[in-house]
Amino acid sequence: MAQEKSIFELMNSSCRLCMPDYQRGYKWSVGEVRKLLEDVSGFTPDNLPYYCLQNITLVPNGADADGNPIYNVVDGQQRLTTSIVIISYLRRFVDRVDDPDIEVPLLAGKLKYGVRQITDEFLQTEIVSGKIWQETQNAELQDVVWKERMPEEQRTRRLHELFRRRVEIWNGQNEIGRNHQDIFHLYCAAMVVASYFLAESSQNKRLFTRKYLNDVKFIENIVENVSESAIFSKINGLRVPLDGADLLRGIFITNVSRESVDGYGEVEKEIRLNECRVKAGLELDMMNLWWSNLERARYFAYFDTVEDPDGIFDVAKYPINLLYRLYTLSKGRNQILLDFFESPESAADPRHASIAQFEEIKRFHETMKDWYDDKAIYHYVGFLLAQTTIKFRDVYGSWQQERSRQGFYKKLKEWMFDKTFREEGRPNELPARSVRFSDWKHRIVDDRLFNWYENDTDVKRFLILIDVINYAKPVGMDVVNNPLATHMEPLFFDSIKEDKEHIFPQTPIAEEDLRGNENAIRQKMGAYWNLIRLRNTLGLEEKELLERWANHWRNGEDAVIAAEPPFPINGITYDWFRRLIDDENGIRSYVKERINSFVVETCGIDINSLGNIVLLNLQTNRSYGNNFYVDKRTRILADYRNNRSIRLHTRSVFAKEFPLATEDEADDFDAWSQHSILRNREDMAAQLGEFFQEVING
Repeated sequence: MAQEKSIFELMNSSCRLCMPDYQRGYKWSVGEVRKLLEDVSGFTPDNLPYYCLQNITLVPNGADADGNPIYNVVDGQQRLTTSIVIISYLRRFVDRVDDPDIEVPLLAGKLKYGVRQITDEFLQTEIVSGKIWQETQNAELQDVVWKERMPEEQRTRRLHELFRRRVEIWNGQNEIGRNHQDIFHLYCAAMVVASYFLAESSQNKRLFTRKYLNDVKFIENIVENVSESAIFSKINGLRVPLDGADLLRGIFITNVSRESVDGYGEVEKEIRLNECRVKAGLELDMMNLWWSNLERARYFAYFDTVEDPDGIFDVAKYPINLLYRLYTLSKGRNQILLDFFESPESAADPRHASIAQFEEIKRFHETMKDWYDDKAIYHYVGFLLAQTTIKFRDVYGSWQQERSRQGFYKKLKEWMFDKTFREEGRPNELPARSVRFSDWKHRIVDDRLFNWYENDTDVKRFLILIDVINYAKPVGMDVVNNPLATHMEPLFFDSIKEDKEHIFPQTPIAEEDLRGNENAIRQKMGAYWNLIRLRNTLGLEEKELLERWANHWRNGEDAVIAAEPPFPINGITYDWFRRLIDDENGIRSYVKERINSFVVETCGIDINSLGNIVLLNLQTNRSYGNNFYVDKRTRILADYRNNRSIRLHTRSVFAKEFPLATEDEADDFDAWSQHSILRNREDMAAQLGEFFQEVING
């Protein structure tokens, strides 16, 4: 039989409650105890008849020596134990102020932990007696762990530190054996209850006491003639922890529906209440369906930087959680908490605060759909959030402030320009955007000494930006644009799983190639010499190539190194290798520069030019090896056709799609030359100039 019982009715009755041996220990966290206190404080009996602490399931288990009935608690252990802690603290307050209008039940022996003697003794001698609070200093109660949310790992460390100190005190009082998990959680519950009321006035404490005893209720289920173990297994075996989406669904359907029927008569209220519940449920289902798309989830994941301290808003479990997380960020909050949705910010009419919030979430959902469907916004925002320090809240704030879509486009482009054509070391005196673009354009097109390959952030950001520019164009504007793909793959906004790859088939030597032992360095440098010999475009015999190599070193700045040219390989001395291995006087950097500059001179190719670099999927790139251009081109175009994660710009380079090229200037399709590199970088500079024209010109 199920019946509603107030806390006072249950605790003041003659029955005794026992926790049987199959029950787990007490485990409520600080956050759960605080949440109950906050909920009851915010509850007003004017809106609802009572605050429900849900079901407790009891099974009769005989009687004590005085004839009082004993019930085993099959379900409700955590809530009952927490209530014992709260009432025990409130009793201390009521006894102290001697208020005859408030009757607090006597709790001695009311709840017994049957098989955990140490837990039961602690509950009776420390909690029910109030002793634990008598021995607590206010400084402990003011500790941040009781009052504020913090990362769980940090909170746990602090709680254990406080508990260890208290255990040392107990040990000194000959209270041995209290370093126990149950007692740790009971201690934490006792502290958070006391901390919660520390600064409250006597009037507020009286109000809370009356409310908790009389207006907070359990639904008591007494089950007879059924196996106790079967009841326990059924209840707990089917119980699944609720996710944030589950909880918010309940909150919205309940609160929005209740607020929607405010002012109607009882009969019409019931009809409209059901209609509102069904409608709200359908709206939530439709939103969840939209967010369930995998590509959308991957894209919007770049936006999501919110912290989830309670760990309940799992996007993988319920995709709509991503909407709630982003909505939280849009409101200027760093953490997503249930409190934000249970107690919405005050609306024009506080009685309809939940309706106002739900409508705002629906409008926010429609805005995110709009952003996703708008090719320009999709690509501009995706680039900014993946490649720069711009945050989602900044972007959304700009969207709300701008008066037109075109104004929003321009703002996004300004951010993209400033984060791409940046000026390091001059934050307070940035040159005009036109000057900055001119400097970077020179670096892209004309500067043969700038090493784009080793400027990892710059080269990747520029190559990704070229893709963004082309995808964002209206379909049909440019032959480079792919009419089959309206959205760039979300993974392409980043380059975590990509290699930088030289189009001309020559990987420059790097400093890591000059580390290790003599044999490894000799083998690596021999391989580079063979590449230089095979790919020289000057038509030199090997003897002439060696002479040119020796002269190249003699013209260097380091006369000591120049006296020992490292080729042919057999002529390298042990002392030269020793200096290289030890990196004496920065020799590695110098050797790398001399070798790579000789590649440029001999092969006539700007190896490290932006026009000679593309991004390729890590696994795909390493399967190509150091193949010649024609072999790479065949593989890359085939992989693109087969949807194997080839970038749009990478494909267009290997397909020789240069919009600036005329028929007379067309390259040999099967060759990649210095002319190809120049054409490619001129084309990229032109695309950047056209895209940012409005920003550059102010």
